[in-house]
Amino acid sequence: MQAVKKAGIRTHVIVAAFPDAVCPVLGKVGLAPTIGMGNIDNSIPEIRKIVGEKLGIPMRNICIYMIAFHSLRVALKIGRENVPYYLRIFAENKDVTGEFNLDKLLVEAANKWQDDSKVAASGVKNVLAILNNTGELTHSPGPQGLPGGYPVRLSSKGAEVVLPEGVSMEEAIRINEEDQRCDGIEKIEDDGTVVCTENAVRLMKEIFGYDCRRIRIEENEEKAKELGFLYRQYAKRFK
Repeated sequence: MQAVKKAGIRTHVIVAAFPDAVCPVLGKVGLAPTIGMGNIDNSIPEIRKIVGEKLGIPMRNICIYMIAFHSLRVALKIGRENVPYYLRIFAENKDVTGEFNLDKLLVEAANKWQDDSKVAASGVKNVLAILNNTGELTHSPGPQGLPGGYPVRLSSKGAEVVLPEGVSMEEAIRINEEDQRCDGIEKIEDDGTVVCTENAVRLMKEIFGYDCRRIRIEENEEKAKELGFLYRQYAKRFK
C-alpha cells in the first residue's frame, strides 16, 4: 500500500490476508485498500442456498443483508452466546427472517463454507465487479478501511457500504468492533496499533511462549518473523 501511494496512480487494491482487521489497521494510517475478499462473503451463498431449499424457491430470489466479523462462524460453532451480528433475509421481496433460527442457520452455513476456492471466487467476483463497473450488491470485509464485513456495492468507483434501512454506520461498526474481540483484538488504536485481548495474550503465551499485548504497525514484519519462529518450534513437538 505504501508503494501504491508513492506511485501516485489511481487504482484499486483487493486484500486477501485477514481484511476484517488488516484494512482498518491500514486505514488508520491512510493506506486503506479498496476492499477485502472471503470471510463474510463465503457465508452468503450458503445461506441463500439453505434458505432457498427450505422455502422451495430459487436461491437467486433470496436477498441477504449481513454485518459480521471474521470470527462469527467459529464463535457460533463452539456455542459462544451473545455474539453480535446483523442478518436479515428476504425471499421474493418478503422479509422471512423470523422464519429461521439465525444462529443455527449460520452454523449450518459455516459447516459448508470451509473451502479456499470460495475465497478465490469471492476475490474474482470483486475484481470483475470493479473492472466491469457492475454496481452489483454483494458482501465483503474491510471496505473503506472499516472493521469487519458489510453489504457493499462494487463499481469502478470502488466499494460503497450499503446498509439496510434502520441500521446506522455507527451501529454497523459497533457490531464488528464487539465481534472482533472473539478474534483476539481488543481494539485498533488511531495510529494502527493493534491491542490484543487479555485472553488472547494468555493463550499465545501458554501455547507458543509469545508474549505481546500491543503490535505497532511498523513492527509488523518483525513480529511476524518472531511468531513464525515460535510456531515452527511448537510444530516440531508433533513430528
